[in-house]
Amino acid sequence: MRFATCTLGGRRFAGLVEGDVVRPLRDVAELGAATPAEVLADPPLSGEEVPLADVTLRPVVPRPGKIVCMGLN
Repeated sequence: MRFATCTLGGRRFAGLVEGDVVRPLRDVAELGAATPAEVLADPPLSGEEVPLADVTLRPVVPRPGKIVCMGLN
């Protein structure tokens, strides 16, 4: 499963990317730390299919709580 946060015509939504279509999640505008695990395990799909070429992809988690980086020399 690949999740994405998308924008289409001013509307922001989270969706499941399957091939060349995005299937919006019902009642989920964006993904983040507060997204319940059951939503990710069994996504509530809206039944709509939007062509991937028509949407603007946004960061999957728009406002992460923290970013952890590690460098190896």
